[in-house]
Amino acid sequence: MEMDEITRIRLGLDKQNISLGKRIMYETKARMSRAKHVLKDFFDVLTGVHLKDNPMYEGAPRVSQEEVEKTPYKWIIPECIPACVLLWGKNIYTFMCSDRLDKNAWIEFRIDDLSDENKQILEEIKKKYRTYSYHEGCINIEVDGMGMNALNELVGMTYYFKMQDVVSKEAIITEEDLLIESGCYNLVRNPKYISLEDQLKDCKDMLSLYSLLIEEEYIKVLAPEKITKSIDEYIEEYGAVRDPETNIIYRSNFHYNKHLRYLESLNKDSFSIK
Repeated sequence: MEMDEITRIRLGLDKQNISLGKRIMYETKARMSRAKHVLKDFFDVLTGVHLKDNPMYEGAPRVSQEEVEKTPYKWIIPECIPACVLLWGKNIYTFMCSDRLDKNAWIEFRIDDLSDENKQILEEIKKKYRTYSYHEGCINIEVDGMGMNALNELVGMTYYFKMQDVVSKEAIITEEDLLIESGCYNLVRNPKYISLEDQLKDCKDMLSLYSLLIEEEYIKVLAPEKITKSIDEYIEEYGAVRDPETNIIYRSNFHYNKHLRYLESLNKDSFSIK
């Protein structure tokens, strides 16, 4: 029996209504989910579970030290900012910080970015704070929870560290690496390369996921035949600065000025002793 035109239209409208109804339900659920998130965030701020984020906060896995110091509120949650600023003032570069997905506030930095004196101090800090490692060569210092208490605990941790000279690889570059980064290189197969797929097979938890070795399949090696000018010309074009006394090359004035502030601090300490 053939379907009459009126029945066909009704069925078509029903299908449209069902589709429309599903879309409305989906959008309603999405709005409710967003509303719950906003309300939870408001409640957490109100009750001190965590501090209110700056409107410009975006967060990111990694940004340069120079960028993060220019606009810390854009990249770091409020609980970690004061401690980070204090560490930066001592020329200690931060590698990563906790975000809103974490229950506890923490700050991570590369161990090799610490002076020998601060490495010894770190051993004492380990006895007072919870520490662990997400990334090879790095250490996380963690405190309980979020909010103002967490902020104060992280700030307290920074007082143990001393002012140091700039030692981070992010700040200092060798002549060879500068030439490579300036285009004087050849690509060769990386002997340490392991595909991400093969590494993921051995991942058992989030900690091992954080520790994945993200190696490039090919690496750059210096190609002397591609060097066409003096090293000083390359340094100037790169925007780097060579210290006249030590010959150390700093990647930019931002990093070099940190070194100069360290020297100034030595002079002040010397003056105060006299």
